[in-house]
Amino acid sequence: MHVTRGIIVFAGRNNATFERHELALTSAQEMLVKTRFSAVSKGTERMWLQGTATALRSGRKNYPYYPGYSCVAEVVALGSDAEGFEEGDLLFCTKSHASHHLMDPKRELAFKLSRGVSESDVLLRA
Repeated sequence: MHVTRGIIVFAGRNNATFERHELALTSAQEMLVKTRFSAVSKGTERMWLQGTATALRSGRKNYPYYPGYSCVAEVVALGSDAEGFEEGDLLFCTKSHASHHLMDPKRELAFKLSRGVSESDVLLRA
């Protein structure tokens, strides 16, 4: 399965852009997830957008910066060896602000949400 992923990028101080990239499962271990909600850090992300982030000012990191750190996403495709998840599962995972992500569930943080749990409430409590 191929999708076009949209992702937010801070290209520089006060310069937010939107990029598109093609994604496809490249490993039998991977799964493709579609973001339903993405958590915004009004502190960290604002500092990066304004150019005042500590890592930026110290020179440890530079632009471009891909903001975001957690989201609720739906599994839309699985590699043949991906285990523990099914299409349609909702997950809490640590990813940037993007429409889709590739994940290796054995190497990345992803928690399956119980049925009936409010997707937005998960992020408000994270």
